[in-house]
Amino acid sequence: MNGQFHVPATGWLHALDMRVKLCMTLVVVVLCSVWGNWMFLAAMLVVMHVMLLTDHVPARHVGRLWAVLGPLCALVAVIMLLSMNAYGTGVLYVNRETLPKLRQSYAGYLNTAVPEGGWGAYWENPAAPSTNDWDFPMTARRFEIGGTSNYPGAIALGETLGLVNELGVENIEARILEISTYCMDELERIGGTLITHRDLDHRSGIVIARLYEDLETERQILKELHARKIFIAQRFTDYVGGFRISCQYFNNREDIDRMIEAMEDLIAKIGRKPDYQKKW
Repeated sequence: MNGQFHVPATGWLHALDMRVKLCMTLVVVVLCSVWGNWMFLAAMLVVMHVMLLTDHVPARHVGRLWAVLGPLCALVAVIMLLSMNAYGTGVLYVNRETLPKLRQSYAGYLNTAVPEGGWGAYWENPAAPSTNDWDFPMTARRFEIGGTSNYPGAIALGETLGLVNELGVENIEARILEISTYCMDELERIGGTLITHRDLDHRSGIVIARLYEDLETERQILKELHARKIFIAQRFTDYVGGFRISCQYFNNREDIDRMIEAMEDLIAKIGRKPDYQKKW
């Protein structure tokens, strides 16, 4: 480094004009902001400063750039820290002009304007009215949870995701395919017609099937299954659908056998074999 705070260097990177480097870096910064990749954005800002300091850029120019980017770096650091809350909460920036277009999801005490003396004084006041002409200010407070957050739900979600990760996505997929295939085989064995594709490229954990052309008969079957605490559903879209049987990794063959046994019993009571024919 010489007296002018220049660092001599060679190579294609150093041969680039400083404005080109700055433009390239700012493009990456903008893209990171749009994608929400704060960690990579922070890394890029650091890399940009190091690149300028170690290149043919006078220190006074770098100082001017720091004056602009310094507050941005601080903002990014604060957002990253706030987004690392253990409960999964974070910070959402909303343009002020967008606020009137948003619909309020909650209507609780804490969504309203803070009363005189604060909420602590309000709740401790015996004369606090039970009804009021509540003021919901057009601020972020209007869109927050207006009371206690669903902490038990957050904890349960975390434990559930932990179980999923412990079992492994590949194992869960294999189990669902196994159970759904067994369900399809058994439905066809009793005369049912599959609406669901057997092709693995078009499969999911949900099996759709029909038994009878008459929808009232199938609705009666569904009602009887629910009475026996066998909970499947009936769903249609554009005349395509039928019994909706959700096969998940926590189900087993005994669940399928119990449903099939009940369907066979109901078919026997109806007195005729399933007659639904696929239209395509």
